[in-house]
Amino acid sequence: MRTVILLLSSAFSLPAAHATGTPAIPVQFHGTWDGSGELCTIVPTTDSRIAVSSGQVEYYETVCDLKKTVASHKASFTGIFTCTGEGRQSDQKISLKLDRHIMIHQNWGGSTRETRCSSPKASVPAPASDR
Repeated sequence: MRTVILLLSSAFSLPAAHATGTPAIPVQFHGTWDGSGELCTIVPTTDSRIAVSSGQVEYYETVCDLKKTVASHKASFTGIFTCTGEGRQSDQKISLKLDRHIMIHQNWGGSTRETRCSSPKASVPAPASDR
């Protein structure tokens, strides 16, 4: 009986990403983000636009797939991603932090403040060579 209780308490204390076996970016970060609300209105898009989904952060010419969750809280997320783009592939640590309607995004290039885009037309652009 003691062993069963110990196993059950251990299983219920696991974070959601570990319980399912698949790391995931929390839903509050999902969406399309850009440097300002004004930039969000530019169609087709800007090269500073970022799209966040459950397993991916997508930039202008780079796609980063989530491999491991480092920390996940209500207003912040940090993960290790495999990023591919511009002829290169590397593992990168990316952090996302919510501050009201702003997402502070930190990666290998530094830190940026992004505004959630409200336009359903907002999307990550295709690289210039694909236009």
